[in-house]
Amino acid sequence: MRAIKSHDMKKQKLLRARSKGFTLIETALIIMILSLVLTPLYGMILQQKAQKREMERESVDKSILTALSVYLRENGAYPCPADPTLPATDLNFGLEIWRTVTIPADAAAMCNMAAPATPFGPGNSLLRGDLPVAALGLPPEAAANRQGRKYIYVVTRNLTGSSSYNGAGALTIRNGLTGTLNITTTAPFAIIDTGPDMRGSYPLNGSATPLAMEPCPTTPPHPFVENCNTNNIFRDAPYSATSNPGSATYFDDTIVYSMAREESTLWTLTPAPDALNTGRLNMVNRNSGNIGINLPAATPPGATVHVQGDVRVQRNPSTGGGNLDIDGRIGSDVFYYNPP
Repeated sequence: MRAIKSHDMKKQKLLRARSKGFTLIETALIIMILSLVLTPLYGMILQQKAQKREMERESVDKSILTALSVYLRENGAYPCPADPTLPATDLNFGLEIWRTVTIPADAAAMCNMAAPATPFGPGNSLLRGDLPVAALGLPPEAAANRQGRKYIYVVTRNLTGSSSYNGAGALTIRNGLTGTLNITTTAPFAIIDTGPDMRGSYPLNGSATPLAMEPCPTTPPHPFVENCNTNNIFRDAPYSATSNPGSATYFDDTIVYSMAREESTLWTLTPAPDALNTGRLNMVNRNSGNIGINLPAATPPGATVHVQGDVRVQRNPSTGGGNLDIDGRIGSDVFYYNPP
């Protein structure tokens, strides 16, 4: 009888032990199954976040570039930077500095070389500061990224005045984390989103007066050093935010340096064959048919670009450029030559 009771008690203890939880083998199996299910799900979540971040960045880029393009068309020059040390609550936030007159801008003369930022680059050819959102007609929050850090706006100084504007930028944009392969050596401006590490940027708001900049590393191997130091070289590379911001492969900056992203329904811009050395772009017709300029409504265009009226090519007095190169024939009812 005692043997039977002892056996029953052991059985009950075993049942109670099992009812309290899983065995080690069962737990290991559950963890393995969950890892098989959750690992691809985690990858999908990361991919969706990356896609969302890219869509948000493209939307911001488009609105900023559109405003910058409108300013350029209306004033014949790029805007001066805004004071990076001012918070969004300041009355002068987003206004152009280094202008004789801020609003409306005195765009005939290029920006002054005065405090709060010292011009830099070869021959003091560049200016750096905040996006002048007030001058661009953008809201204050458009000056900052998702981390609340303000974009860095760098512009070629002689392109900030309509009287000195010649289209030749002074920024060199290099491709990749390392090396000296240039995408262009004549970029007119750059807008830099410093990403989560914030190096070289100012906060949108803060209690300190003036606002303080997040320090920029003074030496490599950090590839983003080029985007916050004081030379005229900047880097454009794929997003690579590793766990170690001090790594030589860490790069979380996003840089925009041309109007190429602001395209119309008629034209798209593509790099020319020699774009790596010259920065030249080709305008390519998006449509399969021809495009007419100034034609009567009932007249279909008879060539890839069909213009009714005058076409003028003006000689650049500083470079001597302005030639019209034609590989084929010129057909005209009247030929007129005006020697220089």
